[in-house]
Amino acid sequence: MTRALAVLAVALSACSGEPRARTDAGREPPPAPAPGEHAPPAPGEPAPPAQPPEPDDRAGLLGTELAPARVRSLLASSPVKGLRPVGTRDVVIDMRLDGPVDARFVPATERDPDAWRREIAAYRVARCLGMDNVPPAVRRELSRDELLARLDPDFADVREDLISAIRWDGDAAVGAAIYLPRDARPSGLTRGRRLARRFEDLSLGVDVDPDRRALLADLAHAVLFDYLVAHRGRFDGGAVPGVPSGARIYALGHADAFAWPLPAAEHAELRDHLVRVEKLAPWFAQGLSRCDLEGAGVSAFLDEARLESLRDRRMALVTYVLALTAEHGERAVLSLP
Repeated sequence: MTRALAVLAVALSACSGEPRARTDAGREPPPAPAPGEHAPPAPGEPAPPAQPPEPDDRAGLLGTELAPARVRSLLASSPVKGLRPVGTRDVVIDMRLDGPVDARFVPATERDPDAWRREIAAYRVARCLGMDNVPPAVRRELSRDELLARLDPDFADVREDLISAIRWDGDAAVGAAIYLPRDARPSGLTRGRRLARRFEDLSLGVDVDPDRRALLADLAHAVLFDYLVAHRGRFDGGAVPGVPSGARIYALGHADAFAWPLPAAEHAELRDHLVRVEKLAPWFAQGLSRCDLEGAGVSAFLDEARLESLRDRRMALVTYVLALTAEHGERAVLSLP
């Protein structure tokens, strides 16, 4: 795939770890907005809407028969029955909700006030592409009294640490409530020979077991998605969750996405994973080409510097897929479900 790689090298030159002169040179990203506020628009840019538009719901949602809009509504409003911290480095709290869904809560913290925004932005990008395996993420507030009242007694010794780590907006912790699929199990698709074999299956000319086609599609699209949102480490040894049958995987955890500026070493790592993917689904290619990031409401959660980098990586991916199909044909490249 010499031609595809040559085209890709040109396309990715705009996405290297060095900030680009026309948007990034000589300045830092715009200051982070206060919790509960939208990211500020760049000079000359229109302000984002007070309420971001609803995500694209043409695709269903893996792991539940509930409509995506219904899941988002439940995440935003269901009463909290219990809270259990699960994060080690960051503040991450499992939320047991009253109803058919549970959530993981990522609040604004003193260490990282915008992690919750990146979770929501990543979900909105995924829906714009047509992905059904990135769980919904919505803005939610948790009051200090509710946190203390619903905190699992087993974690009473970390209560003060939680209180001090969270960046409070008055008496509220503002964050992202992320759908936590109840059927999620470790997929076994992590670093090692099994993952290497699945990557080999994504090479052109390799016959694919029909029973693995959906899993391979999820793997291919997760790699492309991770490049798009600048998310590293999904397959670096941690537990990649999947459905009990092992036929599909979920793409969870995007608090570290949208790095800006993206260091050259991290960009190279994402690119090295990307070029191993030579097969994908037609719907993903169409979603990548047609995705309207502004219409998806992503600008309400990312500053302009990160949005510009996201646009660049999207164009690089479009160029990569076009180069693959031009060299090998759509039938060979767009061969996954």
